[in-house]
Amino acid sequence: MYKIVDADSHVLEPANLWEENLEPKYRDRAIHLRKDEHGREYVEIDGRKPERSYFLVNGMLARDVGVSLDAKERQHYMSPDGPTYEEGLKRCAAAHDPHERVKVLDREGIDVSVLYNNWGLSWEEECHDPKLAAAYARVYNNWVIDFCKPYPNRLIPIAHIPLHDVEEGVKELRRAVKLGAKGAHISAEPLHGIAYGDPYYDPFWAEAQGLDVPVTLHPRGPVKFMGGDLYPEVNPDVDPTITWWMYGVGLQLFEMVVGFASLITRGALDRFPRLKVVLLETGIAWLPYYLHRMDSFKKHLSWSVPSMRLLPSEYFQRQCWISMEPDDTTVSDIAHLVGADRILWAADYPHSDAGIGVVTELKENLESLRIEDQAKVIGENAMKIYRLA
Repeated sequence: MYKIVDADSHVLEPANLWEENLEPKYRDRAIHLRKDEHGREYVEIDGRKPERSYFLVNGMLARDVGVSLDAKERQHYMSPDGPTYEEGLKRCAAAHDPHERVKVLDREGIDVSVLYNNWGLSWEEECHDPKLAAAYARVYNNWVIDFCKPYPNRLIPIAHIPLHDVEEGVKELRRAVKLGAKGAHISAEPLHGIAYGDPYYDPFWAEAQGLDVPVTLHPRGPVKFMGGDLYPEVNPDVDPTITWWMYGVGLQLFEMVVGFASLITRGALDRFPRLKVVLLETGIAWLPYYLHRMDSFKKHLSWSVPSMRLLPSEYFQRQCWISMEPDDTTVSDIAHLVGADRILWAADYPHSDAGIGVVTELKENLESLRIEDQAKVIGENAMKIYRLA
């Protein structure tokens, strides 16, 4: 019988994680949960309030408890006057207690959950010191690896690897994998002005390829994002939740498109043909169109991408995967176009788009696929990619 593997859910970090565990020389620059002049929480990075007040809303992502909430409750939790972070942690013990997390997995019928961070989806963009970013990452990676230790076959840690300094990224990936991490999470969009396909990152891709662990591109809920200036920032008189709507329905995907294209365009997948790349939390329906569009441009503008020897769709088929949402009704069509062996699924627990009964919903949407293809999407692909057998 196949395993049911959730390829992307999250933990909620303790608010004092960095204050208590950051190396002494950086302790006065730890990540802190603070309150602004209006009494709203925000995450302080390197002794600074974030550059844009939008980051205050990112604090609400951290207290999103998702699964047990109806629409009205979700609105309350994501509003500026919603519960504090600590209140959210109490409401959602499974997000920071491994024993409670396994109870949720049992309730939902999930055998294995691959775990990603929460605050780390955003602090990286606000931290400009490569050494400090690496120190922040070490603290989180140590914590999440310890979090998973009581249930090593059910809770799977993925290391957060900032790439401010590629050599620091290489060192942390090597260290985290040795401790038990099963992959590397990086921002979907390059944050430091260098395309992912640039040779600058080659030492990191080489390390991931050599360790045979996937590199996962995950949207980050950025401080600055394309079109973000068109929507309200957090202030006492404006409801900021529309910003989350606009980010989730479009801007989130832009991050992935930019990062994925930048990886392919400069030949990184040619130089590292065994590198495994996973695209997370942007759905799957966009992918066939985008692969077709990139293939078309490659054929007509091949002179502009001389380092790209294959078609983008061929790179994807060779070494990339993508995650679907359990409620995605297009999966049978997409599987026909890109292959069931390229698709994972993800619950995204405990974020606001998570739901109850996701395995039942997933199976219903996979019914039109062959039994062997259903098994691939439900768990076999993830078991292979993350080396969980």
